[in-house]
Amino acid sequence: MNATAEMESRSSRALAMRLFRDYLAPHWRTLVFSVACALTVAAMTAALGLLMNPVIKRVFEQRQSDSLVLLVGAIVVLGVVRGAAQVMQARLVNRIGHGMVGEIQVQLFGKLIHADLARLRATHTGAFVSSVLYDAT
Repeated sequence: MNATAEMESRSSRALAMRLFRDYLAPHWRTLVFSVACALTVAAMTAALGLLMNPVIKRVFEQRQSDSLVLLVGAIVVLGVVRGAAQVMQARLVNRIGHGMVGEIQVQLFGKLIHADLARLRATHTGAFVSSVLYDAT
């Protein structure tokens, strides 16, 4: 690896650590709950796959329909739990992401308000708007 690539790697690592420390670490509880929801989605998906095997065997291979209602009920319950966990996980991740972007935009706007007046006059207004709206995202 050459010196430039190594320096960029260190710079990227430092930036990632600063973003984690300043913006993601305060939301660690929400992040842990989001991971728990993602694990629940994965477990329910696996459980649905395991429950489908006996249903298919009983219906198509053995031509039995008794006690099928119990299996279908279990599949419905697992599907509902999986869907609820998936929606919750998506909401939590979106809340964290949008919260981080909002914090960055507020800090950027605060720095912009206290910036040097000569620099503010020399730069086009669209560059500042673009910076606050798009670069922070």
